[in-house]
Amino acid sequence: IVLETPNNPISLAMTVSSLSGNPSYLGSMLFSRCCSGSRIVVPGVTKEVSGLKFLDYGSHFTGYPVPYITFAGAIGLEKQDVDVFMSRLDKCLLNYKKKFRKETQH
Repeated sequence: IVLETPNNPISLAMTVSSLSGNPSYLGSMLFSRCCSGSRIVVPGVTKEVSGLKFLDYGSHFTGYPVPYITFAGAIGLEKQDVDVFMSRLDKCLLNYKKKFRKETQH
């Protein structure tokens, strides 16, 4: 599901609740394929930085019910860049599903 963000014209977000396994792994897969600007947010994750606790770390809203991934565009982004990113995202999603399908079968 693509999330509506009418006040943020440079970002896109979609839920990843249909993915089994560890959604954060998808973020690392994208990063290792030179895709920056994406972030996985998993509800309930708390991080502590310099003694301050952040509930639902990485989100802009505490309490979102499902994990999601955000994608941010940069100044100078062109259609070709989006096409390359979408191709890499598609490949990552396929590989992610294969990996976690195998792990759940064992």
